[in-house]
Amino acid sequence: MGAILDYRIIETENRWEAIEQFEKMQRRARIQYGNCYSGTISELPGVQIYPLSADDEKSAIDCIANNHEKRGKAQLVRFMDRGITKFMIGGWCSS
Repeated sequence: MGAILDYRIIETENRWEAIEQFEKMQRRARIQYGNCYSGTISELPGVQIYPLSADDEKSAIDCIANNHEKRGKAQLVRFMDRGITKFMIGGWCSS
């Protein structure tokens, strides 16, 4: 089986709000794609908060790509984009 890095970017100051928004996105993805071998966030079981903030969007992608284990909990990484706090949530998904 292959793997695809799938993630979402959520603009908020509050990580709990980011997780709540991500869970809504997951529910929609499960309805649309199912939750097995879809290559989407629908198959990620829960959220794990990454302990450090990334410097920018590319660094956040690298954090997830280098630290997430396929089929593990989605990783949440905080980063700044032009002075705006954002969160990236996602991980490696089976395809």
